[in-house]
Amino acid sequence: MRKFFLILAFLFLTGVSFADDDMMDLDYDFINNAFSNPNPTTNKQFEEVMKQYENKEPRGFFYNIRKFFNKNNPAFDNDFKKKYENTNNQPSRLKDVPQSKPTITIGANFYDAEGNILEAGHYQAEYKKDGEHYTITLLQGNTRVADIKAKPYEDSWDTPAVVYARTVNIRQDLLGIIYSNLDITILGYLRLVR
Repeated sequence: MRKFFLILAFLFLTGVSFADDDMMDLDYDFINNAFSNPNPTTNKQFEEVMKQYENKEPRGFFYNIRKFFNKNNPAFDNDFKKKYENTNNQPSRLKDVPQSKPTITIGANFYDAEGNILEAGHYQAEYKKDGEHYTITLLQGNTRVADIKAKPYEDSWDTPAVVYARTVNIRQDLLGIIYSNLDITILGYLRLVR
């Protein structure tokens, strides 16, 4: 162990002496005056260099092999990258959210506004406004299943969603559906089958 420390101390001391010798070769005038007389780059020169490296298609044998085996990977599809690299072209934009249809689950059979009995299940909800009257439409796929009369409502429920629908129990045989989006929050009632 003692020999190890002696060898380590010897290497450290000799390394410091080599570093001292190397430091003597530096040009201290250049270090002190490095930024005193700069050679500025013009905008034209900068643009030319940027064009060389911007949008440069990778080439080479190995890149072509990787591209062949990763055909469905968007990293190798330049058209896909150009289509979605702008933030306004992202697939799920905030302005598309109000057109989304939230899903609710109704756990019992119920009557719609026309008195028809409908089965329990999962439904997508959307709303329509006719003059001053509101209607919540329940959909399964693209098929309209039920229309529910609704009225404006002040919802105090904290939600992270922009568009949502939820159910609330009003009474034992009455269920409320709350639909909300950026514009309005409305409440409709369903009478459960007993």
